[in-house]
Amino acid sequence: MWYEILPSAFIITAALGLPGWGLYHIHNLVLGNHYRRTLDSRWDRHIYQRDLRLTGNPYKLTVRSFIEFMVFILSGSGDN
Repeated sequence: MWYEILPSAFIITAALGLPGWGLYHIHNLVLGNHYRRTLDSRWDRHIYQRDLRLTGNPYKLTVRSFIEFMVFILSGSGDN
């Protein structure tokens, strides 16, 4: 009958879905957020390090850190 395929379908669905679900939570434990930031290009690594330096957290931009960043930029301290 048609319902004989259900156990196999559940096994395949679990096998394909669990790695993505697991990585979502592993990234939260290891990185402190649910998403992995790709650092493949030099630009991405530069932006990651900039965010880490300015805010202390490369994933979360707080209002205070944003204001400090804008004051830094507008004061001309960023010019060489």
